[in-house]
Amino acid sequence: MLLLTFLKDYPFMMDVEDANLDLAMQVRQNDIPPAKAKQIPPFVLLDIDNQTHKLWDEPLFTPRNKVKELIDVAVKGEARLIIVDIDLSQDTPINGLQLDNLQQHPYDKALYDYIVKYKTDCQGCPPIILDRAFRPLPESLSDGKKRIVEPRTSFLETAVAKSAPYIQWASPLFQQSSYDGAVRRWRLWESICTAEEKPDIIPSTQLLAAAIIRLDTPKQAQDKINAELARFKPKVCGESYIPQSVSYEPIKIAEGLEITEGMYGISQRIIYNMPWNSPQSIAEKWMMRYSLRDYDKETQHSRVILTVFSAQPYLESPEGGTFKDKIVVIGSSYSDGGDVQSTPLGTMPSGLVIINAIHSLLQYGEIKPVSAWNKGLAVLLIVAVSIILVFIESFWIVVFSGLGIILFVSVSGFLFGGIWINVALPLLAVYVFHIATNYHQIATKLKSRQQDLTEEITQSLAKQKIDSSELAKGIEQLVAKQIGEMTVRENSTPEESACSEGMSEPPPKKEGLRQVWYDRLFEGKANQYRALLTNMVVGLSIAFLLLYFNRIPWLMDTEDASMDWLMQLNQNIIPPIQNNNIPPVVVLDIDDKTYYDWGEPLFTPRERLKNMIKATVEAKARLVIVDLEVSQKTPVEGSRLHPDDQALKTYLESYIIECKRKIDNSVCPTIILKRTFSTKSSPVPILRTGFLDEVVAQGAPYVQWASKQFYPAGDQVVRRWKLWQPACTADNQPEVVPSIELLAMSLVKEDCITQDVQNALRSFLPEDCDKDYAPLQKSLPETFNLCGLPINTKDRWGINQRIMYRMSWLVDDEPPQLPYFVTDKTAIPVLTIFSAQPYTESLPQASLDALTDSIVVIGGSYREGRDIQLTPVGDMPGALLIVNVIHSVLQHEEIELSPTGKLLTTVLFLVILSILFGMFPFWWSMTISGILTIFVLLPLTMVFVHYGMWFNIALPLIVVSIYQMVAKYNQLPIQEQSLQDDPISSTS
Repeated sequence: MLLLTFLKDYPFMMDVEDANLDLAMQVRQNDIPPAKAKQIPPFVLLDIDNQTHKLWDEPLFTPRNKVKELIDVAVKGEARLIIVDIDLSQDTPINGLQLDNLQQHPYDKALYDYIVKYKTDCQGCPPIILDRAFRPLPESLSDGKKRIVEPRTSFLETAVAKSAPYIQWASPLFQQSSYDGAVRRWRLWESICTAEEKPDIIPSTQLLAAAIIRLDTPKQAQDKINAELARFKPKVCGESYIPQSVSYEPIKIAEGLEITEGMYGISQRIIYNMPWNSPQSIAEKWMMRYSLRDYDKETQHSRVILTVFSAQPYLESPEGGTFKDKIVVIGSSYSDGGDVQSTPLGTMPSGLVIINAIHSLLQYGEIKPVSAWNKGLAVLLIVAVSIILVFIESFWIVVFSGLGIILFVSVSGFLFGGIWINVALPLLAVYVFHIATNYHQIATKLKSRQQDLTEEITQSLAKQKIDSSELAKGIEQLVAKQIGEMTVRENSTPEESACSEGMSEPPPKKEGLRQVWYDRLFEGKANQYRALLTNMVVGLSIAFLLLYFNRIPWLMDTEDASMDWLMQLNQNIIPPIQNNNIPPVVVLDIDDKTYYDWGEPLFTPRERLKNMIKATVEAKARLVIVDLEVSQKTPVEGSRLHPDDQALKTYLESYIIECKRKIDNSVCPTIILKRTFSTKSSPVPILRTGFLDEVVAQGAPYVQWASKQFYPAGDQVVRRWKLWQPACTADNQPEVVPSIELLAMSLVKEDCITQDVQNALRSFLPEDCDKDYAPLQKSLPETFNLCGLPINTKDRWGINQRIMYRMSWLVDDEPPQLPYFVTDKTAIPVLTIFSAQPYTESLPQASLDALTDSIVVIGGSYREGRDIQLTPVGDMPGALLIVNVIHSVLQHEEIELSPTGKLLTTVLFLVILSILFGMFPFWWSMTISGILTIFVLLPLTMVFVHYGMWFNIALPLIVVSIYQMVAKYNQLPIQEQSLQDDPISSTS
C-alpha cells in the first residue's frame, strides 16, 4: 500500500485507475444527480448537425452570418450564458467576390458588427464565451519544459475587447490520453503569449463558465480568474521564452470551485454523465433531437438537464421559453466538421464534451484524493483478509476470499472516490502471496519427507549388512518406486488418491535409476490418460466455443488487441516489396509548417493543389492519389467558380484531352480523386455533387473517383477496410464507388484489369434509389476473388478484412522530421514523405526524380485539417493510412487457418502440455509451457500464419493451465497427508 502511494502517478497505475472510472461512468451514464441542489442551470446544445449542414448547402466551414443568427436567438430567448464552440479565428476568403472595395466578407462583417455593439446595445443580455483557437505546437521544449500553445488571432479581436467582460475568449482545449486519444481530463487554463509577445493567461471554457455561474457578474468572474491565475503567466515571451515557476497553492475561484494545478491526476478527471445520441435514426424534420433528465432520489422529482436541438430547424421556428435561464452551447456534429471527440462514453461532439466538463466542475469539482478514512478502511480489510487466510485453512475459504475481493472491486467501481485501486491491489497481493506461500510450504514438506525416507531406507538396508553394490541397487529401486507413487498421486483426483490407498501394490518394475524417466512417462497410465482426456475436453471445449462464437464483441476485441500488439512489434519491418512488384510510395504532405506558410487557409487552395498534381504528372509517377476535399466549391458570391477552382478544373480537362490523344497510355498516370458523400441522412449514401463531376465523368480512365471509407470500430481505431461503397447520385441513380485501395490495386497489379473490377462491383449496386430503403434482394456470392484478393461479403468484421499496418508515422510520439524515409528489409525505399511546399509553386522548387515511377499520395497532416486517424500503430494522417491500406491489399496474405487446422494444432499443443504435466513437477510444467507458448507458439504463428491463430490456441492452453493449477492446489494437502501416513515398511 505504501508502494501504491509512491507509484500513484505512474502511467500504468493511472491507466488502471482510468479504466475503472471509465467503466463506472459507462454503467452510470444517464444517472444524473440533481443539478438544482448545486444551483446548476440546465443546458441546451444548438447542434449544427448533418441535417443543418445539408440545409446550408454543405459549406466548407460554418457561415458567420448563421453563427450570428444562432447567438441572437439564444440572446432573445433570455439564456443565462451562451458558449460558441466554433472556430472564429480565420477570415472568410473574399477572393473572387464581385464587390468593389471589399475589405471583409459580408458574413464576417455581420458577426463583427453584432459583437462590437453587444455591450452598448444589449443591456441585461447574457454573457457570451467565444472559444479561442490555437496553433498546435509540440508539448515540450528540448529541455523538457512545457511549451505554451500559441493563440490564433481573429477578425473579432477588437470587437471582443470593446464588449468585454460581457464577451470573453476562453480555451476549448482538453487533455487527451496518449494511448487511445480519449478526452478524460480538463485543462483549466492556458499560459499564452499574445501577438505582441506579452505574457497572458486564458481560462478554459468550463472554468470561465463555472465562475460566471457561481459569481454575480461576468466582471467579477473575469477579475477573480485573472487574479488567481496571474502566477501562471509566462515570465518571458519570445525566443527566450521562460515558463512560470510551479506553484502548488490551491486556486479558489468561488465557493465550491477550489482547484489545484495538477493536470494528470484523478483530481482533474471529467465525470461524464451525459452521453451522445447519434441523430442518424431520427426523422429529418425533428427539431428537438433528444433530452436528458436528472433525478432527485429524496424528493423523487426530475427535471430536464440537457436538450439538444438541430440548429437550422430551430432557427426556422424557435420555441418560446426554450433558452430561459439556461446555458446554451452552439456547436457542431456534422460529419465534415470533424469536431467529434473520443470519450469514456463513446464519441461525442466537442460542444457536449464542454457541457459535461462544466457539469462535472460544478457538480463534483475536483475528485478528491483518497481520504484518511478510506485508507483506514483499506488497512482494516487487508488485516481481516490476512487473518482469515492464515487461521482458517480451507480451500473454499481461499475461493470465497477471491470472490469477495472481486465483488468489492466491482462495488467500489461505482464510487468516484478512487478508493478501489488503493484497496484492491494490496488485497490481491495478499491473496496471491498466501497461495504461493502455502504451496511452497507444502512442496517443501513433500521434498523433506522424500529425503527423510531415503535416509531411513539407507539406514535400514545398511543394518542388514548388504554389500555396497546391492545397497545402491536397492536404494535406486526404492526411490524409483516412491517417485512413481508420488507421480500417480499427483495425477489423480483427491477421490482417486483416497481410493488407491487400499489397492494392492503394483508389480515389480525394472531395476535402475535410468528407469525413473520411463516410470514418469508410463507409470500410472490410466491416470495419465484420464488427465490427458480431461485436458482435451477442457481445451477443445474452449476451442469449439471460440470457433462458434467468434463474433462475440469481447472475443473480437481481444483478437483485435492481440493483432494490434503484433503490428506494433512489426512496425516498419517490411518484407521486400520487389517480391510482389509493389512500387514505392511518395507522400506530398501539407504539414503544419506548410500550412502556416500559406497563411492558415480554411481549406487547401485549389491552385496549389493543381500545381502538385501537375508536378507529379510531369515526374511520370506511376499513380496519383489526391486525399483532399475536391467535391465542394470554394465559397464565392454568385454562381461562377472561384478562380482557383476554375484553374484546377481547366487543368484536369486539358490533361484528359492530351492523354486521349497519346498512343502510349502509360505516360499518363491515373489521377484518383477522393469521393465524398452528402451528410444527408439516408440508408444509402448519396454522392456529393461537385464542380468536377462533369470532368471526371468524361475522364476515365485518366481521372477517376474513389471512396475513402472504413468500417468504424467502437474505440475509433481504423482496423478494417471497406473496399466499395454502394451509393445513389443526386438524381437517384444507383452507383457503386470502389475504394482508393481497390482501384489502386487494379491499376498497379500486372495481372489485374480495372474494368473487370468495375464489372464485379456492379453486383452491389443499390436496386432502387427512389425508395426510402433499398436493400439488395438478389443473391450475392458469399466469397469471390478480385485480382487475387479474396473477398468475403458475409464477414466484413472478419480477421481477413483487417488492415495490416506496417508503416507508422510518429517518432518518439512526435510527427517525423521531413523528409522521412522507410525502407524494406533489403534497404529499398518503401515510403518517402516530403513536405508539399516545394511542389505547390507553378515551377517546382525541388527535384521531380523522387516521384518517378512511384505511387504519389497528396494529403495533409496539419492538425487543423482534422485528418489524423487512430490506428493500431499510433496516430497517422489520412494519406499515410491510405498508403498502409494499399500496401496491405497489394501484399495480402490469408491470415486464418481453416477450423480443422486450428483444432489439430490445438490438439497437438494440448498433448504436449499434458505430457509436460506428467513428466515434471507442476511449477516446472507451468514454466516450460509458458516458455513454449511465448518463444515457440507465438513466433511460429507470426512466421507461418502471420498473426492469425495464436489467440485461438493460447486461450485453450491458458484455461487448461489454470484448471491444472486449481486442481493441483486442491490436491497438495491430500498428498502431504498421504506421505505422512505412509510407513517405511510400505516402501521396503
